[in-house]
Amino acid sequence: MREVKYIIYRRLTTTDFFNMYKPKGSEKGGGGQSYIDIPYSAVPFEAWEKFFKGIKYEKTKSGPLWRFKINSIGFSISQELEIGQRRAQTFNIRGQKITSREANRVKAWHPDNGFPQPIDPSKRQHIDNLVIYILRTMDDEYWAGWFQDIIPCKTEACENILASMLDKGNGAGFLEIPEGILQVDVKDKITPFSTISGSGTSIISEDRAVFKPISSKKKQKALERQKKIIRQPRPEEEVLKVLFDEDENYKPGYVKERLVMAKKIRARNQRASNVIKELYKGKCQISGEEFAFKKKDGTLYAEVHHLVLLGEGGADSPFNLIVVNPLIHRMLHYADVNDIDLSKIEHNKLTIKINGQNYTITWHEVGCQ
Repeated sequence: MREVKYIIYRRLTTTDFFNMYKPKGSEKGGGGQSYIDIPYSAVPFEAWEKFFKGIKYEKTKSGPLWRFKINSIGFSISQELEIGQRRAQTFNIRGQKITSREANRVKAWHPDNGFPQPIDPSKRQHIDNLVIYILRTMDDEYWAGWFQDIIPCKTEACENILASMLDKGNGAGFLEIPEGILQVDVKDKITPFSTISGSGTSIISEDRAVFKPISSKKKQKALERQKKIIRQPRPEEEVLKVLFDEDENYKPGYVKERLVMAKKIRARNQRASNVIKELYKGKCQISGEEFAFKKKDGTLYAEVHHLVLLGEGGADSPFNLIVVNPLIHRMLHYADVNDIDLSKIEHNKLTIKINGQNYTITWHEVGCQ
């Protein structure tokens, strides 16, 4: 038995599962990604720093990269693994596509060891509640495991501690476990988690185990460590040039066609999200400056939403991204939104329904005449 200190988990999407197995040529545009993405919003840099404390990361163009030794629960096997930041919105576990030449599938997640696999790897198969996780023990070992239909806990108190990881509504997250509370049996790949005897876990609530909000000082330090530099506003012409020059499929005058093409899987534009917020100056394309607020640097806070979600094959093309405020963004994800047909855009506008009410998305005029 080993005492658990931290857990990072990811509930795999249908697209994650498909890309982990699909053979080259099974889908137009390439063989698919070889990594598993974990959203920055669910597990921020501060959490990764804590999770990997003591392991120095490599500074890459896209962000930090950690290399470390990972063990697999249920198997006496260890291997080297890489986790790093691929773009501003995500960190990723690398080398997980099983058919890739660089394949480095974690042994616990390998089909030879019982991990689910598709009947036909060339076709998308719905996957439900398949969770992978990596934990760090109090003695600073890293272990990987997974679960799907069976709750990986031996006790009800253990289930309470891991409630957020077991909740099907959570796609990913970071858990910080209080000392003397949770342990893992690294030989048991089915129900490895249990409470430590005498820990008094019957009165422990879930929020004691979850990663608490980062203080403003810690956020600032994390930003400084990542060297996020606030630049002076660029002329609109320069912003547009960067945005559309990097979109290899953009053709002026063919906006509707290009919007439909956004539904296809293509190489993702790592800079598009940041540049498109710069283009719209932080104003929501649905509500304008209503519900908006300014950040400390005086600019409007905004988020970027994929009209065709990444999990459904969408891309980081400037025509598949819209700038929205946080309220509208949450509505688009969690409210009742009608099917969005990008081919119906007229005069740079598209009306959609959210909870039965009409909302209009307005695009920049460039290329839309």
